[in-house]
Amino acid sequence: MLRIYFLQLWFNLSDPAVEEELYDSAAMRSFVGIDLGTEGAPTRPRSASSGTCSSAISWARRCWRR
Repeated sequence: MLRIYFLQLWFNLSDPAVEEELYDSAAMRSFVGIDLGTEGAPTRPRSASSGTCSSAISWARRCWRR
């Protein structure tokens, strides 16, 4: 999930846009580590409501500020 957040930051993507890019771009899927043959791209509710994702995002923001 942290890598998905980085994609959103680097490419200025919203949740729906990053989901679409994960389906369209093999390079982004490879970076995130998703194999669409075994699992789908994370959906908006799962990525937006995950407590683990929220803590990872706050951790990443603190690291970038240093």
